[in-house]
Amino acid sequence: MYCPHCGAESTQGLKYCKRCGTSLSASTDASPKKFPTSLTTLFVLLVGGVTLVGFVAPLGAASTLTKDFSTGDVMVLVFGSWAVTLLFDAMLIWLLLRLMKVSHQFTGATQRQRALPEEGIPVPIVSLSEPPESVTEHTTRNFEASRYREEEARSEGR
Repeated sequence: MYCPHCGAESTQGLKYCKRCGTSLSASTDASPKKFPTSLTTLFVLLVGGVTLVGFVAPLGAASTLTKDFSTGDVMVLVFGSWAVTLLFDAMLIWLLLRLMKVSHQFTGATQRQRALPEEGIPVPIVSLSEPPESVTEHTTRNFEASRYREEEARSEGR
């Protein structure tokens, strides 16, 4: 049995890979997860509200500005505010698309499938210069026999 994430050989019956810690008992469901509909709806409403306010508010303000400014100046302000509104809408849409892309990466929809050679042995993704250390290596103590005996003799002598 081989780990689907790192390609390391593992013992049959283990729940997690000894090398990378990936769950070996996880289902291999390749169905893509959908982006939350509520978040998409929120972004659509936000873009619609920004567009509505960005296009209607300058027209309402234009009627009061024509008394103090020339028509050309008012038109520059109206078209400028419309351009800023469209730019802001474009940034919101870009943000939504970026969130969708990141969401699909974390749910595994864009995860690359590992290519297996004809023999069925996975291609190693990263070759290690030395094998990984044992998990128990740093959790147990090794006493030197002579030193342990010396300490034992000192404690008995007192």
